[in-house]
Amino acid sequence: MVQELADLHQELREIAHNLMPKHLHKQGLLAAIEQLVRRMEAADPKLKISFYNNSDLDHLNELARVYLYRITQELLGNLFKHSAATEAYLQFVRQDQDLLITLEDNGKGFDLTQAQASDGIGLANIRYRVEDALGGRFSMETAPGRGCLTTIEIPWRSLEG
Repeated sequence: MVQELADLHQELREIAHNLMPKHLHKQGLLAAIEQLVRRMEAADPKLKISFYNNSDLDHLNELARVYLYRITQELLGNLFKHSAATEAYLQFVRQDQDLLITLEDNGKGFDLTQAQASDGIGLANIRYRVEDALGGRFSMETAPGRGCLTTIEIPWRSLEG
């Protein structure tokens, strides 16, 4: 059983390495997230995304960096495609023993129950990565006409090493 877990861990590391975007590997997580933000703003000049970080994102384990990048990519992609927001605030804050990630926008909001029941896999992928893979908590607060606040809390210990 122990050997099977070790083999599975190695296989996951190899998959993560193969799925890691080149700019994430070459430039680090912080630069890759900043690049995502700039690309979203360039694609929609009406959208202004403020990004704040006080965490050492580039010394996390490789799998955690891939998960955090993909989570951020999905969140910003949803913001871009669905929100019609003009302002958004993305934060990565180390708070005690957790990494707190928030994304708040002034967009049109949506019916969360309906979105979770749909065939889309974006929110399910985020939830899986946050809760199952990283042992964190994921929540969204939104309603039609009210924008959206996404909150993610991940134990720092699951990101290190």
